[in-house]
Amino acid sequence: MHLVRFVLFIVLPLAFAVSPQYSVHLPCSTTDPTEENYVEACLQKKYCPGHEVDERLQGKIFADFLETLYGEKNVSKAFETYVDLNVIEHDPDDTQDRDAIVARLSQIIPFANMTILSSNFNNNIGLAHVKVNEDPEPAALADIYRMEGTCIVEHWDVIQFRPANSINPIAMF
Repeated sequence: MHLVRFVLFIVLPLAFAVSPQYSVHLPCSTTDPTEENYVEACLQKKYCPGHEVDERLQGKIFADFLETLYGEKNVSKAFETYVDLNVIEHDPDDTQDRDAIVARLSQIIPFANMTILSSNFNNNIGLAHVKVNEDPEPAALADIYRMEGTCIVEHWDVIQFRPANSINPIAMF
């Protein structure tokens, strides 16, 4: 009985108090709490619906989403893996139906010549500045995503086409 009390009231509270950034509030479990194993354990879980993770891991998930969407150009995989079924979509050309969004983007992204120029993640918001190489002039795309835990739940975008008679040689990029 004394051993049980010792463990419950002394050992466990101390373990949680001295555990660095991988404390009890995180949903991932691993016997080796090094950063690599922590990330690996967390990424084995299903992303949506979202579960609580720290911002560092959210940034990793967001980077993986961008790589799947723009690098691999696999729209279905990107949305099925990282985007909530009830995503809030602010693009005026899309509906609030994730499957319809996937169908529309699947007709565009795999065939587009795009380059991610920069991306950032901070405070549950991910940003991507994308160069879309259109003919005759490129377009700039800014994608903005909001995450709840491990899952993308909201999206905005802004696109700007460079006019053929642009006087600024570095406009938009």
